[in-house]
Amino acid sequence: MASARRRYTMHVFITGAATGIGEATIDAVLEKIPSAGFTIADKNQQALQSVCEKLTRRGVHNHGIVCDLTELDGIPDIVQRARAQMGDIELLINNAGVMLVEDFSTMSWEKAMLTINLNLLAPARLMKEVLPAMLARDKGGVINIASMAGKTLMHGCSWYGASKAGIGQISEITGMEVEGSNVHILTVYPGPIDTDLAAGARANLEENLAARIMPVGDRETLARKMVKAFFDKQNVLAYPEIYDTARHFHTISAWFARKMGPRTRNQT
Repeated sequence: MASARRRYTMHVFITGAATGIGEATIDAVLEKIPSAGFTIADKNQQALQSVCEKLTRRGVHNHGIVCDLTELDGIPDIVQRARAQMGDIELLINNAGVMLVEDFSTMSWEKAMLTINLNLLAPARLMKEVLPAMLARDKGGVINIASMAGKTLMHGCSWYGASKAGIGQISEITGMEVEGSNVHILTVYPGPIDTDLAAGARANLEENLAARIMPVGDRETLARKMVKAFFDKQNVLAYPEIYDTARHFHTISAWFARKMGPRTRNQT
């Protein structure tokens, strides 16, 4: 999937951007850097083609790669294809993910490994592929989208929470390790966001008071806040803002989640 011919000043590699938060993030980057170009890696071929065609009509240089990021050994080739098509990757946005809500005792091992591979190992492998070149150039950055589920307790989210806690730790620690260079890493902890992924996950949770009053953010606002935070050299972002309290007061938020959080629908 190719694009219109135009000069681009930043090569942005983004995963899972055919829909949802990823697609909104492309728009937010273009608001900040209208001349940015994009490599978009996504498993959904039809949605990927659609978003690439939209960008081409807008005159935005883009390159779509249909791929399954859970096939971890194929990630170096994906990165090489992106570089061959559009040059050095200057901003990696690890957005692709899956949220499967089910109790630990009933979730299959295959679903668990899908969650770990896509949410934790794939973004880590992508970082591993692009970060050395960024440090050698002393230029570039990474935005990793973790989750507040990795900071608090949620029924049905043992594997999801573990995967997001893991990528959050890798992201924040690596960001600390590259301080002093011109490479910057932003770790994002969203709470519930109005996406199809989140709606599908909530369908597996019981409705209770906490579920009904839980603040839900919108994808466009999150995307704009992420881009601003990255270029402002902010290390961590939580959204909606109330979840930043939970990030800082883990014990209190864990207690609330244990006592008040909605349970999975299949739990007796």
